[in-house]
Amino acid sequence: MSHRINVMIEDGVWEELKRVPDGERSRFINMAVSNEILQRKRQQAIQIMDRLRLTGKPLGKPAERLVRSDRNRHR
Repeated sequence: MSHRINVMIEDGVWEELKRVPDGERSRFINMAVSNEILQRKRQQAIQIMDRLRLTGKPLGKPAERLVRSDRNRHR
């Protein structure tokens, strides 16, 4: 499903966007917005992981030992 929206674009951006062929502008803008959304989600995930890393408790064992024991438990 597609949605039609109205947005304001700065003059410099519009000048560059006019170089994109008429039939490809919607796809171009959709890809640009999708990439920006993905980048923001990744940045949010990094921030969450950083907070967890700073507030987490020490494991007590090396991480590889914990992974091996978990792996062996699920065999």
